[in-house]
Amino acid sequence: MSAFTATSAVRRDRHPLSDSVYDEVQPPIRPTRRRSSLPVEARNAYAVYPADIVEGVAGDADDLSLVEDPITNSEKISPRTMRRALVAVQPPQQQAFPCWVKIAFWVVAIVVVIWMVVRLILTVMDFCTDVSNTYHYGPTRTTVVSGVFGHNDSPTNQTEIVAVNLHGTLLIQEVPGGDVLKTRTYPTGLMLVGDAAAKTPIILSIKDLNGDHRPDVLIEIPGQSITLKLFNTGTAFTLAK
Repeated sequence: MSAFTATSAVRRDRHPLSDSVYDEVQPPIRPTRRRSSLPVEARNAYAVYPADIVEGVAGDADDLSLVEDPITNSEKISPRTMRRALVAVQPPQQQAFPCWVKIAFWVVAIVVVIWMVVRLILTVMDFCTDVSNTYHYGPTRTTVVSGVFGHNDSPTNQTEIVAVNLHGTLLIQEVPGGDVLKTRTYPTGLMLVGDAAAKTPIILSIKDLNGDHRPDVLIEIPGQSITLKLFNTGTAFTLAK
């Protein structure tokens, strides 16, 4: 008995606290709890505690976060509360732009879209016009009209008037009676202007321009605001503007 008592005393010396006191200071065994997917802030903000624990705990409100008890069915967080908790812990959003900034942005965007649509329409129209002119007047815009002008010609051998847009320069030629060896050239000295000057067609029409009952030739250039006239003298033409 003495030996047993000595050993027990030594152990008591190793543990100054008594068994009852030692048990009191030991932390209670915490029950197993299902881990929530909510952030820590959300769990602390929306945790539900039994009324008796809340009334018995003194101190700051932050101490409540240290109390952990088994969750009962009545203490489970509803999905709506979980969504509110997630929204509560989200960082604050940046301040929205003023109303006039939004209006100005949409006005500029609409103007840009309209400008792009107009440019697209004009581009398509220019392309279609170029294709049509190439079909009717050729790659080098050339226009030919035939008629009887009294220049050694006849209904079977008509005189041909040729207008050529040669790289933006207007060239007028006459082939009397269809005889190429008698070709006459009427220099105009006219240079067409514009981005599409080299692709501008020349329009020729035969009509009496001065009322002398002789057929003349009217030369029109679209987009150039220029009109030339070939007056028939009976044997040749004279160029006038």
